[in-house]
Amino acid sequence: MMGQYYKSAHIMLAAADASDGSEGLFRERNPLAFRECTLRIQLPGTSQKVEVVSRQERTHWSLSGTGLLGLTTLDRRAWCLQESILSRRILTFHEYQVSFTCMQSFHSESNENAGLLLLDRNSSCRKALSQMTKSVELAYILSAEDVQRFHDVWLELVEKYSHRALTHDSDILPAISGLSDQISRATGSKYLAGLWKDDLARSLLWRPLHLTLKGVSSGNHNRTKSCFRVEKYRAPSWSWASVDATYISYKAVVSHQSSDDPTVKPCFELLKSSIQVKGQNPLGEVTGGELILKGYIKEAMMFDAETLDKNLFDLNTELAVGTFFPDETGWTNRAVWCMPVLWQPRTLKQGRAFKSRDSSDSDSDSDSDSGLGDEMQAVDCLALTQSPSGKEHEYTRVGFVTVSDGLWFRGCENVSLTLI
Repeated sequence: MMGQYYKSAHIMLAAADASDGSEGLFRERNPLAFRECTLRIQLPGTSQKVEVVSRQERTHWSLSGTGLLGLTTLDRRAWCLQESILSRRILTFHEYQVSFTCMQSFHSESNENAGLLLLDRNSSCRKALSQMTKSVELAYILSAEDVQRFHDVWLELVEKYSHRALTHDSDILPAISGLSDQISRATGSKYLAGLWKDDLARSLLWRPLHLTLKGVSSGNHNRTKSCFRVEKYRAPSWSWASVDATYISYKAVVSHQSSDDPTVKPCFELLKSSIQVKGQNPLGEVTGGELILKGYIKEAMMFDAETLDKNLFDLNTELAVGTFFPDETGWTNRAVWCMPVLWQPRTLKQGRAFKSRDSSDSDSDSDSDSGLGDEMQAVDCLALTQSPSGKEHEYTRVGFVTVSDGLWFRGCENVSLTLI
């Protein structure tokens, strides 16, 4: 795969300012622009002389994408993320200068001695992935924490990848397959259309932010863009790859970091997973897929999806139970089904988990026997609707829900359902 070429290369040359492959590396520029000019000046009224060093202002990349090392064409292309992450050394030809990036440092003509990895947007992911894959190549046995770190890096990579542009919608998974291949080789985890079976609960908790970064370089930071599912199928609804979003956020799982934390245990059980791919590459283009889960599900009513604060209500009491974040802009369907995925961490009572009322260790209908307890605790959920096929217990994802108190699910049965 192409990922192995980038990973094995001694150095990669990047034409950051070229709009396509015909323009090449070099641009016309003033070669003296970044060279220091030393001037000897005699102070007025004295015999004392001083040396003054003059040069162009040292301006680097910033969060707004401005400066001499601002966001480049390559920073906006989806296919180029894996190139920048997997390559050990990159010599980048910008519009005004040249920069060099490696695993240890970052240098540019405007600040050649800085060595600041802070100026390299992908340094943390690159370094972490390199160190972990090297351990695998040396036949080190990965600990549970090591595997968890791989999954943490993947969630960060998805966020970085999501705001980049694709020419062909069908490339959304192939364009990141070099990175997924590295994680697959290291962890042995099953790849599920952009998610990982061994980290499924956290992987499901993505949210599309209905914002755009395309106006950043021009100073327009408040532009919005519609988020929608592409017309031609490219991933199951539960995968972030199914939506055309400017940015995918995994901020909801920041509090679910430790694999040893009992609150990270999912509220559902995965019974079966299947993915159909186009061709022979299991990490490439997807033509179908489903998850068969055993979990809890409850219907609620949504009012005003644009108001992202307590917009989800109980059907019977009409009291607010949580907040619904739709996957698509302009969502109007009021009825949604909520499926608990992960408890939000708390300090009063850790590790509370759902239990079926008809489970073998439960012989009463009391709330305590249901495993729900008596204390308030928020739970992160998927928002679902019944699938267009009309099949019983078959659902599609339509958003993300935070239910303020998991006790709202009290009385629900543990059922088998299929997500497509």
